[in-house]
Amino acid sequence: MKPSHTFSVNPIILKFTTMKTMYKFCLTIILGIGIASFSVAQNSYVFKVLGTSGSVKKHSASGDAAIGAGAKLQGDESIIIEGTGYCGLIHSSGKGFEVKKPGIYAVSDLAKNLASNNKQSKVSDRYVSYVMGQLTKEEAEDISANYRKHMEVTGSVERASTNYRIKLIALTNNEVQQKAYTISWTSNSKDSDYLLEVHNLFNENVFTAKTKENSAAVDFAPLFEKHGKNLIVSVKVVGHPEIKSKDYNFKLAPEALSNELGLSSEKSPAASMVNGMICEENNLYIDALAYYKEAASQEADVQEYKNAYDGLLKRLSGVK
Repeated sequence: MKPSHTFSVNPIILKFTTMKTMYKFCLTIILGIGIASFSVAQNSYVFKVLGTSGSVKKHSASGDAAIGAGAKLQGDESIIIEGTGYCGLIHSSGKGFEVKKPGIYAVSDLAKNLASNNKQSKVSDRYVSYVMGQLTKEEAEDISANYRKHMEVTGSVERASTNYRIKLIALTNNEVQQKAYTISWTSNSKDSDYLLEVHNLFNENVFTAKTKENSAAVDFAPLFEKHGKNLIVSVKVVGHPEIKSKDYNFKLAPEALSNELGLSSEKSPAASMVNGMICEENNLYIDALAYYKEAASQEADVQEYKNAYDGLLKRLSGVK
């Protein structure tokens, strides 16, 4: 039998090789952490601007510059408000905030003074970016990634065979909360009495409202409780049943969703904008429209708030 071959390794060479490998490994980890930290530092922000009016500037190490919707504010920067200037902000946590008195405000101080609200939901970064894109028209969303959602909101999947002369400002299928809503519609019929009707799934009339206006209040809370979680709403002209709307479905939103929304109770335009963003993100479009309208009404000079309201109004109305 031939003797088996044995190989010996110089302990000094082995130690050197092992130390060299460990050094490369540690260096890779350190560089990775450094790059990640730098990336986070570059992309992080304390506030993002929702909308402005008047003279609003940002002070940073590079000097003063005017800012508008979508601008990011870092912790070492300041906001300068002059005259009747207004600046609506969204904190990185998703809470709305605004500055509207003349002065110089350190961003770090604004963050510290921001009242914490544990029930306030955080709007996802993706959706904040999307809304900013809608407000400024400078950032484009990848519509193909959200094709089905966009078709539903714009109404492009609807192929109606009947020429309905009354159009509710709503989707064909809506999710709403267990509360009162003002249901609005458009119509080419002048000086008419309208009849809004709510039916259950058995086509039983459970609520009616007669009005000369293009809107009527409907309290869905008792209706959902007594007649199920799916209701049908329609509008027609009194005495002219041929002038009518199609049927619109109103479904009770999941209770868990309503409990987790964390909407702010603050009555400020910035808070209303954030509430609208949260509702729109969760497909509560009628709620979102009401919040955007409130923000636009309170700060009529902030064009971005008006754009948010007008944009969603057009989509719900089927206007391209």
